[in-house]
Amino acid sequence: MTNVVQAPLAAPPLIAIDALTRVYRMGGEEVRALDGVSLQVATGELVAIVGQSGSGKSTLMNLLGCLDTPTSGSYRLAGIPVEQLDADDLAEVRGRLIGFVFQSFHLLPRQSALENVTLPLVYRRGDVVPRKERLRRAESALELVGLKDRMQHRPAELSGGQRQRVAIARALVHEPSVVLADEPTGNLDSRTTDEILTLLVDLNTRLGRTVLVITHEPEVARRCNRVIQLKDGRVIRDGPPTS
Repeated sequence: MTNVVQAPLAAPPLIAIDALTRVYRMGGEEVRALDGVSLQVATGELVAIVGQSGSGKSTLMNLLGCLDTPTSGSYRLAGIPVEQLDADDLAEVRGRLIGFVFQSFHLLPRQSALENVTLPLVYRRGDVVPRKERLRRAESALELVGLKDRMQHRPAELSGGQRQRVAIARALVHEPSVVLADEPTGNLDSRTTDEILTLLVDLNTRLGRTVLVITHEPEVARRCNRVIQLKDGRVIRDGPPTS
């Protein structure tokens, strides 16, 4: 009997969207913000989603982040058919599988860095994380982003780069499957931009985190391994960054 060696099965993609469309109605006019986008993202990728204003990249981010639902098409995140979920289930998926980093940080001004980082665990649906465990995880996340000595500082006592590091720690504290960073360097100077990008690249390469960066800045996209370019709601390029 001949022994047959089978190749290992490829892991399913973390993100799989097919013919995804989002249509808005403004008065009597129909606006196709996203027009039949199909793509896949594997676990551990570092991807930039780029495009000019009106290209559809913010709409795509909202759909990938389960902040909005598509008009048509399918979206599977870690095998979950997202387009079939109701509002409560979408909230649970966001809380468990997605970490968000925003341009404007969105930190609570009266809370310390440590308290801000615990928030995804405080509001987590379905199970309760004890306070002692929340603080332990938040401390570990802040140490990971280089803010061990700033845990008790409030946002006003931190620089812009430090505030974004707090936001990144907050995105990581619940160990999400994917981090969505929406213009994460938009409010930072060039030196601090480089520091934050280096941190995101390190999280991807050293920890294997899947990171999607939504940006209009070419220098940001060049730090990623793959660039998806949108125009008029469609993918016009998907490949490695260009010089």
